[in-house]
Amino acid sequence: MEHSQSQMEAFASFLKKAKAQYLRCLEPSLKCTRRPIRAHSVQNSRLLDLLAKNGHVIGLTPSFSPNKAPRIEFGLIGRNQATTFTGICSHHDNLIFSKIEKNDLSFTDPEQLFLFAYRAAYRELHATMAATAKLQSSYLERVEQGLDPENSPSVAGLVATERMMIAWITFKYKLLLDEAHAENNFEFLNHSLIMLDVDQACLAACALFSVDRIQVRDDVLRIHLNILPIAKTKTVVLFSYLRSDTSY
Repeated sequence: MEHSQSQMEAFASFLKKAKAQYLRCLEPSLKCTRRPIRAHSVQNSRLLDLLAKNGHVIGLTPSFSPNKAPRIEFGLIGRNQATTFTGICSHHDNLIFSKIEKNDLSFTDPEQLFLFAYRAAYRELHATMAATAKLQSSYLERVEQGLDPENSPSVAGLVATERMMIAWITFKYKLLLDEAHAENNFEFLNHSLIMLDVDQACLAACALFSVDRIQVRDDVLRIHLNILPIAKTKTVVLFSYLRSDTSY
């Protein structure tokens, strides 16, 4: 299939935005101007060490081509890049998360359990804000090129607006956790923990999911998921959620 020059230029612009990093320290006050680091959502030196081989782990990577639809594939990722996000500076990463980065892990410690979930909220907020910035930039570029109208709705404009609303709702949810953390109210979250005996540690994750079909107040039900390989033959699966949402 042949592509016009304008189509190729649009695809090149898309790739540039897709690879661009959203750099912003998302500490609670949002006043930090330090440069964010590649912070690990899954602890590197202990947990990823159980999964790495020759300095790499297997993870999901995007694949783009002008001739095919975008694909998500499994591939090798350097362990220093795996599970990272550029949403917090080194100062605040250490200040907030040192208890699960440097201390022995305890799954009976309410603060540590809270911090695992809190880190997932940081990562998800960064992901939603990064997606919003990229889509809004792409939409404005389309308007500038005359591909979309400036003062009336378009598909690209509606998608950018929808993504902005998702980022705003996620930001408001993280504010709840910011307040709980500031008050040392670690019982703000409830946790369900499963200890798995495995033949070989093979999986790690840190994520915040929304259950969109379940409405809770002016939001949806949200569940934090951490999968933590703590030994070669033991993996912890940790579900976290607002204490007020336990009945759901």
